[in-house]
Formats: sequence, C-alpha cells, structure tokens
Amino acid sequence: MFWKIYFWVFIMILILGYISEGFGGIWDAVDLLISSGALAGLFLYGYRKKLFNRSFWKAYFPIFIVWDFSYNLVIEPRARGGNFEIISLIGFLFVIPIYIALYLYAFKFMGEK
Repeated sequence: MFWKIYFWVFIMILILGYISEGFGGIWDAVDLLISSGALAGLFLYGYRKKLFNRSFWKAYFPIFIVWDFSYNLVIEPRARGGNFEIISLIGFLFVIPIYIALYLYAFKFMGEK
C-alpha cells in the first residue's frame, strides 16, 4: 500500500512542480523522458505488474541513478545559472524510495515466477 500512495503523491508533486516551474529547456524534457521510466517502474512495482523483462529493468536501474544524480547535482543547477545548494539534498531524501522500488522491481519482483 505504501508504494501506491507514494506513487500518487510523487505524481502530484511532479505535476505541481512542472505547472509552477515549467520546462526550463531541453534538459528538463530529457529528465522527464528518462524519469518517466522510473515512475513507470514505481507504478508497476506498487501494483505488482510486469512489463518488459528483467534485463531491461536491471539495465535501466543504474542508468536512472546516474542520470538522476547528474541532472540534479550538475546539469539543473548550471542550467538555472547557479550552483548546487545543500537544501537540494532534501529532494533526494524524498526520491530514495524510488531507487529502492526500482531495485526491488528489477532484482527481486521480476525474478519471481
């Protein structure tokens, strides 16, 4: 039940963020594209659905982690003309469950028969 609630709360925050901030450029669009896979994985894990195969999710997991850190720590601050701020780490605390859900989905759930 936690994963379902977390998914819908995260979606609402994401929508409100894009409504209030808008798209700042091409990097925001790339982030939305790459992060959509993580949201799909979170949804699929929360609702116990299987989509694609285990190899896809095992490959996607580290790609998403590297992208998410790169985007939020380097690309996004530079695109906005500033530096990374420590307060941004609070956002990462809220995203940690997505990393956990993707890991569990790729390496545990998808392996079940």
